[in-house]
Parts: sequence; structure tokens; C-alpha cells
Amino acid sequence: MPIFLSKEFETEVVGHGDGFISINQKNEAGDEIVIWLSIHQFETIFNFEKRIIKEALHGENDEPL
Repeated sequence: MPIFLSKEFETEVVGHGDGFISINQKNEAGDEIVIWLSIHQFETIFNFEKRIIKEALHGENDEPL
């Protein structure tokens, strides 16, 4: 089941059944960008959610993920 996020940038997140997830975004001009992630990459992002949000709010951290 895709997840649709609000219009900051219209975003669709979809699992494709082949071990990959796509994140599709449309900007204000209607241009679409697609990012493909493996399940492992997606899980890594999810596991570091709090740290990524902290970096988004307060700047970059020197430690790699």
C-alpha cells in the first residue's frame, strides 16, 4: 500500500515486491524525481530516524551513519 505525504513535495512511497522501495516526488513545477532504495537501505534510514530528524533541525552531525 503506497504512502502519500502532504504537498511540501508531493511524495509517494511504494514497495515493489522485488526487494526495492521507490520514493517518488513532484516539485512545484511538476518535475518528478524517483529514488530507489533496497530494503536494507530503507531499514537503515528508519533505524536512524531520530538522528536524521535531529540533523534536519539542528544541522549536520560529524558522525557517519
